[in-house]
Amino acid sequence: NGIDNLAILAGSLVAYPNPFSHQIMIEYNLESSEKITVQLVDIEGRIQETFLTGQFQEIGKHQQNLIVSDCLPHGTYFIVLSSPTGKASIKVILE
Repeated sequence: NGIDNLAILAGSLVAYPNPFSHQIMIEYNLESSEKITVQLVDIEGRIQETFLTGQFQEIGKHQQNLIVSDCLPHGTYFIVLSSPTGKASIKVILE
């Protein structure tokens, strides 16, 4: 779980089930209103999927159900939440 300046409460970014199979739920708690982008990134830093792009979200708890393409290979990925003020990430395993 990596946190870098995003106005997300420390430790509030969770993903389940993990490991997952093509569908995963993320939850996070924003400390301030932000324009959020959510992406799935491989271990080499390449963006594999983009789920949200600059979506404005209010302060508080948020939940997103992410459906991942069937063509992605099994392995380790990172779900990355980013905004103009920073980013947060969590490691996930695609089975």
